[in-house]
Amino acid sequence: MTKKDALNALSQTADLLELLGGNDFRAAAYRKSERLLERWEGNWDAAVDDGFKDAPGVGVQTGRSLVQYAQTGVFQPLEELRVQVPNGVVDLFRVRGLGPKKIRALWDAGVDSISSLVMSAKAGELASFKGFGKSTQDKLLEAAQFVLNIGERHRLHAAEAAFLKLSAVLEGIASVHAAGSYRRGFETIGDLDAVAVGDAAAIRAALEPFGVAPDATYDWLLDATLEGVKLSLAIATPDTLGAALLVMTGSKAYLERVMTASSERGLELTSQGLTRDAVIVPTPTEQAAFDALELPYRIPEWREAEHDAVALPDPATLVQLGDVRGMLHVHTTYSDGAHSVLEMALAAQKLGMTHLGICDHSQSAFYAGGLTPARVRQQWLEIDAVNADLQDFRILKGIESDILGDGSLDYDADLLEGLDFVVASVHSKFDLSEADQTKRLIKAVQNPFTTILGHPTGRLLLRRPSYKLDIPAVLEAARESGAVVEINASPYRLDLDWREVLKAQNQWYAVNTDAHHFSGYDDLKYGVRSARKGAVTKDRFVNALSASEFLEFARAKRER
Repeated sequence: MTKKDALNALSQTADLLELLGGNDFRAAAYRKSERLLERWEGNWDAAVDDGFKDAPGVGVQTGRSLVQYAQTGVFQPLEELRVQVPNGVVDLFRVRGLGPKKIRALWDAGVDSISSLVMSAKAGELASFKGFGKSTQDKLLEAAQFVLNIGERHRLHAAEAAFLKLSAVLEGIASVHAAGSYRRGFETIGDLDAVAVGDAAAIRAALEPFGVAPDATYDWLLDATLEGVKLSLAIATPDTLGAALLVMTGSKAYLERVMTASSERGLELTSQGLTRDAVIVPTPTEQAAFDALELPYRIPEWREAEHDAVALPDPATLVQLGDVRGMLHVHTTYSDGAHSVLEMALAAQKLGMTHLGICDHSQSAFYAGGLTPARVRQQWLEIDAVNADLQDFRILKGIESDILGDGSLDYDADLLEGLDFVVASVHSKFDLSEADQTKRLIKAVQNPFTTILGHPTGRLLLRRPSYKLDIPAVLEAARESGAVVEINASPYRLDLDWREVLKAQNQWYAVNTDAHHFSGYDDLKYGVRSARKGAVTKDRFVNALSASEFLEFARAKRER
């Protein structure tokens, strides 16, 4: 049980208590526990070991339930509530704009699933429900259809957790290799595909606690569920590993080309091996499989149909995790972050960074503790003081400025002039028309103080689609004005989408974690993977610049 697992369990328990009614006090208690635990910086593993005795807001019974959750994977208070609510009603919590009270109203009216919500909205029935109306009906229809379209998919951090669990379960039994969309760096996955080399019986036995079973279609696959993610595991031998990896990695469109090449050369390629006349052609590595097929090696990130439609650079020039010298766009306790300026800096320095860009929220983001001009200047003084004590490391003075409705930034020029750089982001008015939203962002990137356009489309993966926007027009305006475009590394965002990045390779990019806690620095790997998928090269990557080079870059943008 991670801290995030516990917070989700507490939140869901409070939601169901409110949904079922009559337990407002208990619901408020769970929400308070969630809120206090989220901001608590104590040692999580130690808290589990001692029953959360010193954790704020956690009573004795809740502490016991959390410990039991850590031991068994079951949060009993939540399970007791789940049996009282149909699964379809629980699914309604996935629809943006629906909370416990509205879901209760829908349930009482006979709307007990996302599908029935869509049907009722299309029939115009929702608008007649108390507290809904035509506007709410239209928004809920769009949100519900979005959820139905994404199906049962998972973000990259969930895929990673499942893969790490698989590796731990099979440690000493088999070697485990990632495959599928997870290996390709796709932004979300359906199943976790993997390849294992080892004794099939031993692998199956190790996976028994996770519901292992033969795949319904292919007898060489095993299905199981780890960390809530469905696993499709191919079992290979040392001589068939390369072929198995190639097939299991995909994508379907790329494999069609590979299979055609295989057939033309009198070879048969399956995840059970590469054969000629039913005789195995040894492929101990994936490179060996490519060589046998007389095909150039293609990195996993580029095995999509979209990559066949553009000119691609030399893979050796792509950005790598080790190229990152500076973390840009992180938050502190000045706004809604969990750690101080010094703590965020020391954590970045420990990772080998040479500089850190502090970008707390601007004043319009009042809900996130946005900084007044006085607070901005107070933070500058603290940054100066911390910088004076640090060696071989520099904190840069930034801000995440809200892009206002008319495209202007959140402070006057006098204050903006004192910043080292500005990340400009949209946090409001998502429902503007495409033309107005595009005009708004173009004006923002053309502002001389805008250094980086933050999470450009506003999407939240599996939760909220992008706002309506002419992305190519905004990217062209950014390129012409010298503004950098952010690839937000959070697995909840990965915004800008790699497909748009791929079509705009002549742009400057930054991979930013947007970290509110120093644990968020770990998201950098997801952003770099997405940048590689979008063919970002090191020479167009501002995180690879030194602090002085980046500051000169920002100054040149202002002068331009």
